[in-house]
Amino acid sequence: MLAAPTSTCLNFPKADTRATSLTVKIGTSGVLAVTYTAAAGATTDVTFVVTGYFAPGVSGATYVSLVPNRIVNSSTALGVSSKLTAYVARSFAVTGRVPSTSTKNVPTGSVAVTGTLTTTSSTAAGSLALTTTANNHPTIPYLDFPKADTRSSGVTVTLGAGGILYVTYVGSAGATTQVSFDVTGYFVK
Repeated sequence: MLAAPTSTCLNFPKADTRATSLTVKIGTSGVLAVTYTAAAGATTDVTFVVTGYFAPGVSGATYVSLVPNRIVNSSTALGVSSKLTAYVARSFAVTGRVPSTSTKNVPTGSVAVTGTLTTTSSTAAGSLALTTTANNHPTIPYLDFPKADTRSSGVTVTLGAGGILYVTYVGSAGATTQVSFDVTGYFVK
């Protein structure tokens, strides 16, 4: 374990809730270490959610990177028709779409994608979750944010049937937020 690491995976101000996505190498015996670098005596709580793993010598999916393609922008009705309302899952197609900024798409048969999930103009603090089926009350967020903040997080997420994903805003009842999603790559078998 490093007492004073020289790089960071997540930066945050005092009393903030924040999430990020990362890929890390597991240490010996399958152990990971987390170091909180702050003023002497400061404390914080940490939650770590495992969403997948890489195993040596196992034939799996191949990753193909893309120039970032925006496939969702609720403020312009791209992918979803309007801003998100809390606790209402909204679906959007990922595969087979060619955004106007690119000639490449995520092909049918892709099993997962990487991308950047962004929120802006939220009327209440909350989180965004991506799921493979409609879920109005998801429990694992991909992105936490305070009211009226613009915040992004890198994600790697499995695709649902037919190349569909669902995005849900978890916040105060009746609250709304804008969302965008830029695909940066995909996995195929």
